[in-house]
Amino acid sequence: YPSAVQSHFSSGIPEQPVLALAVHAAAVAAGRNCEASNGGLGLRARYFSGTSWDGNLLLEQIEDWPLRFGYDLRSVGSVEWSGLLQVPVAGLYRFQLLTRDAPASEADIWGIGTLLAGDLGGGELSPGFYALTVRCRPASAESFCWLRWSPPDTDYAAIPPQFLRPR
Repeated sequence: YPSAVQSHFSSGIPEQPVLALAVHAAAVAAGRNCEASNGGLGLRARYFSGTSWDGNLLLEQIEDWPLRFGYDLRSVGSVEWSGLLQVPVAGLYRFQLLTRDAPASEADIWGIGTLLAGDLGGGELSPGFYALTVRCRPASAESFCWLRWSPPDTDYAAIPPQFLRPR
C-alpha cells in the first residue's frame, strides 16, 4: 500500500526485518495493492567538507533516507539531503527531527516550516509533493540526523523511500 509506514523496527538497524506496518484506512478502502519500489527513490545526499554546506563536495548520491546514516564523519563538515516528499492522503502530518551530536541541524518542509534538532512540527497537508531539505552538521563519528513523520492516525516512524524523490 502506498501509505504504509514502518511503525516499528526489530532493532535500531533498518536492514533488519520490520515487525509492524501501519496503513491508512483511506489507502485500504481505495484498494491499492502493494508494489515494488522503483530504483532512484530517496533523497539527493551531498556531503561537504565545509561546516556550512560549502567547501569541497566529497560525495553525492541518492539515498533512501531519512533513516540513520553511518558514515565515518570525521572528514565531513556538513550533509544536505534534498528532494520531494510525497503526501499520499490528506490529513494531519507530524514531523520530528532527531539528532545525536549534530545540534546545528535543521529540516525545512514546504507547507510546514523549519524544524531544528529535537523539534516537533506539523500541519494539515493535501495529497501531493512538498519540497524537503534536511541539513546536518555532524560533530562526531556517532552523529546522526533522522527525520520521522507521523501520517494521519499513525505513530512516528521513518519515512519510507517510496515517498521521497530526489531533485
